[in-house]
Amino acid sequence: GLVGNEKMKASTNVRHIILPCNSTARAQVIPDIIRCYSSGGRTIIFAEKKESASEFAGLLPGARALHGDIQQSQREITLKGFRSGKFLTLVATNVAARGLDINDVQLIIQCESPRDVEAYIHRSGRTGRAGNTGVAVMLYDPRRSNISKIERETGIKFEHVSAPQPDEIAKAIGGEAAELISDVSDSVIPSFKAAAEELLNNSGLTAVELLAKALAKAEDKVDGVQGLALTADGQ
Repeated sequence: GLVGNEKMKASTNVRHIILPCNSTARAQVIPDIIRCYSSGGRTIIFAEKKESASEFAGLLPGARALHGDIQQSQREITLKGFRSGKFLTLVATNVAARGLDINDVQLIIQCESPRDVEAYIHRSGRTGRAGNTGVAVMLYDPRRSNISKIERETGIKFEHVSAPQPDEIAKAIGGEAAELISDVSDSVIPSFKAAAEELLNNSGLTAVELLAKALAKAEDKVDGVQGLALTADGQ
């Protein structure tokens, strides 16, 4: 399903989301967006500048950068690793992203509003491919955005959201941790049952409360979860 005119079409298989965020807050909010919207799948982040792509890739655990200053041989290695699932987050500029043919990308993040509508369609179209659904999140500076033009020319209607809050982050993290625990073989239960019973008897917590702590620890969030509060101008 596509909407828009013949030249500017955006996929209806994609959930189009916008979030006000200035440049100084991006590094803090992007990891939370990945946790809440990627469903544990592949994410492509689009940055306007090569320096920004390298910077974001360095800030996100396991991420890799893809831009024009990287040698072609290394780009091919990076793309191979991304396709195989060796790592799940790719940070790319438009130059390096042209021609990407990866069907199972769950999330697209655009670090800022693109200069033209065609760029938005190209980037958001990297997800929701081959009959799959996906999410495209665009961060934007309310003082310098072309949201109304993108909506008008593509026919899409952006979903306005705020930065992910602690309960949203915890829910996403908990879901991923629950899958990790569910995948553990039942054969290990006898080995850990005595320790579990001792913990339950001595902790003063209920089984559900202990399991909640175990889910947090499974995703290494034992120190707590904090969201980021952004004002209307992205501060």
